[in-house]
Amino acid sequence: MSQPKHPLRDKLHFLATFLRRPFHVGSLWPSSRRLAEAMVAGVPLEAGDVVVEYGPGTGPMTLALARCMPEGVRFLGIEREAGFFDLLKKRFPHLEFVQGSAEDVESYLAARNLPPAKLIVSGLPFAAMPMELQDRIVGATKRALREDGVFRTFAYMHAYGSQRAKQFRECMQRQFGTFQRSSPVLRNMPPAYVLTYRH
Repeated sequence: MSQPKHPLRDKLHFLATFLRRPFHVGSLWPSSRRLAEAMVAGVPLEAGDVVVEYGPGTGPMTLALARCMPEGVRFLGIEREAGFFDLLKKRFPHLEFVQGSAEDVESYLAARNLPPAKLIVSGLPFAAMPMELQDRIVGATKRALREDGVFRTFAYMHAYGSQRAKQFRECMQRQFGTFQRSSPVLRNMPPAYVLTYRH
Protein backbone atom coordinates (compact mmCIF):
# COMPACT_ATOMS: atom_id res chain seq x y z
CA MET A 1 0.00 0.00 0.00
CA SER A 2 1.38 3.39 -0.92
CA GLN A 3 2.00 6.05 1.67
CA PRO A 4 -0.79 8.64 1.61
CA LYS A 5 0.51 12.16 1.56
CA HIS A 6 0.31 14.09 4.80
CA PRO A 7 0.58 17.71 3.70
CA LEU A 8 1.18 20.54 6.10
CA ARG A 9 -2.53 21.31 6.14
CA ASP A 10 -3.16 17.91 7.76
CA LYS A 11 -0.70 18.69 10.54
CA LEU A 12 -2.20 22.14 10.98
CA HIS A 13 -5.62 20.51 11.16
CA PHE A 14 -4.29 18.20 13.89
CA LEU A 15 -2.79 21.17 15.75
CA ALA A 16 -6.00 23.19 15.47
CA THR A 17 -8.03 20.27 16.83
CA PHE A 18 -5.59 19.88 19.73
CA LEU A 19 -5.87 23.57 20.59
CA ARG A 20 -9.66 23.41 20.41
CA ARG A 21 -10.07 20.08 22.27
CA PRO A 22 -6.80 19.06 23.95
CA PHE A 23 -8.44 16.35 26.10
CA HIS A 24 -9.74 14.62 22.97
CA VAL A 25 -6.51 14.74 20.93
CA GLY A 26 -3.72 14.89 23.50
CA SER A 27 -0.82 15.83 21.19
CA LEU A 28 0.27 18.70 18.98
CA TRP A 29 1.25 16.46 16.05
CA PRO A 30 0.26 13.08 14.61
CA SER A 31 2.23 10.00 15.63
CA SER A 32 5.34 9.27 13.58
CA ARG A 33 5.72 6.32 11.22
CA ARG A 34 8.24 4.75 13.64
CA LEU A 35 5.79 4.89 16.55
CA ALA A 36 2.99 3.55 14.36
CA GLU A 37 5.14 0.61 13.26
CA ALA A 38 6.14 -0.14 16.86
CA MET A 39 2.47 -0.15 17.87
CA VAL A 40 1.58 -2.96 15.46
CA ALA A 41 4.82 -4.98 15.47
CA GLY A 42 4.87 -8.63 16.49
CA VAL A 43 1.14 -9.38 16.57
CA PRO A 44 0.40 -12.20 14.09
CA LEU A 45 -2.89 -11.65 12.29
CA GLU A 46 -4.89 -14.14 10.26
CA ALA A 47 -7.99 -14.06 8.10
CA GLY A 48 -11.02 -13.76 10.36
CA ASP A 49 -9.24 -11.67 13.00
CA VAL A 50 -10.61 -8.27 13.99
CA VAL A 51 -8.45 -5.19 14.53
CA VAL A 52 -9.80 -2.06 16.24
CA GLU A 53 -8.13 1.34 16.40
CA TYR A 54 -9.13 4.04 18.88
CA GLY A 55 -8.55 7.64 17.81
CA PRO A 56 -6.93 7.16 14.37
CA GLY A 57 -6.57 10.93 13.89
CA THR A 58 -4.95 11.53 10.49
CA GLY A 59 -4.15 7.84 10.05
CA PRO A 60 -0.43 7.06 10.63
CA MET A 61 -1.21 3.96 12.70
CA THR A 62 -4.05 3.06 10.38
CA LEU A 63 -1.56 2.95 7.51
CA ALA A 64 0.83 0.72 9.49
CA LEU A 65 -2.06 -1.60 10.34
CA ALA A 66 -3.26 -1.74 6.74
CA ARG A 67 0.23 -2.74 5.60
CA CYS A 68 0.44 -5.68 8.01
CA MET A 69 -3.12 -6.98 7.85
CA PRO A 70 -3.51 -10.03 5.60
CA GLU A 71 -6.57 -10.43 3.43
CA GLY A 72 -9.63 -11.37 5.44
CA VAL A 73 -8.81 -9.32 8.56
CA ARG A 74 -11.60 -6.94 9.54
CA PHE A 75 -10.67 -3.42 10.66
CA LEU A 76 -12.75 -0.88 12.57
CA GLY A 77 -11.50 2.60 13.42
CA ILE A 78 -13.32 4.61 16.11
CA GLU A 79 -12.79 8.36 15.77
CA ARG A 80 -14.60 10.99 17.81
CA GLU A 81 -13.61 14.13 15.90
CA ALA A 82 -15.75 14.81 12.83
CA GLY A 83 -12.92 16.40 10.84
CA PHE A 84 -10.59 13.44 11.35
CA PHE A 85 -13.44 11.00 10.66
CA ASP A 86 -14.13 12.61 7.28
CA LEU A 87 -10.41 12.66 6.44
CA LEU A 88 -9.99 8.97 7.33
CA LYS A 89 -12.90 7.88 5.14
CA LYS A 90 -11.33 9.67 2.18
CA ARG A 91 -7.80 8.48 2.90
CA PHE A 92 -8.72 4.82 3.56
CA PRO A 93 -11.88 4.10 1.53
CA HIS A 94 -11.31 0.34 1.83
CA LEU A 95 -11.42 0.40 5.65
CA GLU A 96 -14.36 0.91 8.00
CA PHE A 97 -14.65 3.78 10.47
CA VAL A 98 -17.32 4.89 12.91
CA GLN A 99 -17.65 8.33 14.47
CA GLY A 100 -18.08 7.83 18.18
CA SER A 101 -16.43 6.98 21.50
CA ALA A 102 -14.21 4.01 22.32
CA GLU A 103 -16.33 3.30 25.39
CA ASP A 104 -18.95 1.96 22.94
CA VAL A 105 -16.58 -0.46 21.19
CA GLU A 106 -18.68 -3.49 22.17
CA SER A 107 -21.82 -2.11 20.55
CA TYR A 108 -19.92 -1.12 17.40
CA LEU A 109 -18.58 -4.67 17.05
CA ALA A 110 -21.98 -6.22 17.75
CA ALA A 111 -23.72 -3.98 15.21
CA ARG A 112 -21.37 -5.35 12.54
CA ASN A 113 -21.59 -8.96 13.73
CA LEU A 114 -17.88 -8.91 14.50
CA PRO A 115 -16.27 -11.22 17.09
CA PRO A 116 -13.97 -9.93 19.86
CA ALA A 117 -10.81 -8.25 18.58
CA LYS A 118 -7.39 -9.88 18.26
CA LEU A 119 -5.72 -6.46 18.44
CA ILE A 120 -6.86 -3.08 19.75
CA VAL A 121 -4.51 -0.14 19.35
CA SER A 122 -5.16 3.25 20.88
CA GLY A 123 -3.97 6.76 20.23
CA LEU A 124 -6.24 8.21 22.92
CA PRO A 125 -4.84 10.53 25.64
CA PHE A 126 -5.85 8.31 28.55
CA ALA A 127 -3.91 10.24 31.18
CA ALA A 128 -5.78 13.43 30.28
CA MET A 129 -9.25 11.88 30.44
CA PRO A 130 -11.73 12.14 33.30
CA MET A 131 -11.23 9.03 35.42
CA GLU A 132 -14.82 7.85 34.90
CA LEU A 133 -14.42 7.86 31.10
CA GLN A 134 -11.02 6.20 31.37
CA ASP A 135 -12.47 3.40 33.48
CA ARG A 136 -15.36 2.87 31.05
CA ILE A 137 -13.04 2.61 28.06
CA VAL A 138 -10.62 0.27 29.83
CA GLY A 139 -13.45 -2.01 30.95
CA ALA A 140 -15.03 -2.06 27.50
CA THR A 141 -11.64 -2.76 25.94
CA LYS A 142 -11.06 -5.81 28.11
CA ARG A 143 -14.49 -7.19 27.23
CA ALA A 144 -13.98 -6.45 23.52
CA LEU A 145 -10.70 -8.42 23.33
CA ARG A 146 -10.30 -12.12 22.64
CA GLU A 147 -8.72 -14.20 25.39
CA ASP A 148 -5.48 -14.20 23.35
CA GLY A 149 -5.97 -10.58 22.30
CA VAL A 150 -3.53 -7.70 22.63
CA PHE A 151 -4.20 -4.09 23.62
CA ARG A 152 -1.59 -1.47 22.78
CA THR A 153 -1.36 2.18 23.62
CA PHE A 154 1.55 4.57 24.05
CA ALA A 155 2.81 7.02 26.65
CA TYR A 156 5.06 10.01 26.07
CA MET A 157 8.38 9.69 27.89
CA HIS A 158 8.21 13.11 29.51
CA ALA A 159 4.80 12.36 31.06
CA TYR A 160 5.33 8.68 31.94
CA GLY A 161 6.04 9.38 35.60
CA SER A 162 3.17 11.82 36.11
CA GLN A 163 0.48 11.03 38.66
CA ARG A 164 -2.27 10.74 36.04
CA ALA A 165 -0.14 8.39 33.92
CA LYS A 166 0.54 6.22 36.97
CA GLN A 167 -3.17 6.14 37.77
CA PHE A 168 -3.91 4.96 34.23
CA ARG A 169 -1.37 2.14 34.48
CA GLU A 170 -2.81 1.12 37.85
CA CYS A 171 -6.26 1.01 36.25
CA MET A 172 -4.90 -1.17 33.45
CA GLN A 173 -3.12 -3.50 35.86
CA ARG A 174 -6.40 -4.11 37.69
CA GLN A 175 -7.98 -5.27 34.42
CA PHE A 176 -5.13 -7.01 32.58
CA GLY A 177 -2.77 -9.76 33.67
CA THR A 178 0.30 -8.99 31.56
CA PHE A 179 2.06 -5.68 30.93
CA GLN A 180 5.12 -4.87 28.82
CA ARG A 181 6.78 -1.53 28.09
CA SER A 182 8.90 -1.08 24.96
CA SER A 183 12.22 0.69 24.69
CA PRO A 184 11.74 4.37 23.84
CA VAL A 185 10.64 5.27 20.34
CA LEU A 186 12.87 8.30 19.93
CA ARG A 187 11.84 9.18 16.38
CA ASN A 188 8.51 10.61 17.45
CA MET A 189 7.54 14.04 18.68
CA PRO A 190 7.65 13.71 21.64
CA PRO A 191 9.45 10.38 22.20
CA ALA A 192 7.19 7.64 23.51
CA TYR A 193 6.92 4.15 24.99
CA VAL A 194 4.62 1.48 23.56
CA LEU A 195 2.57 -0.22 26.29
CA THR A 196 1.27 -3.75 25.65
CA TYR A 197 -1.45 -5.42 27.73
CA ARG A 198 -2.85 -8.96 27.58
CA HIS A 199 -5.50 -10.84 29.58
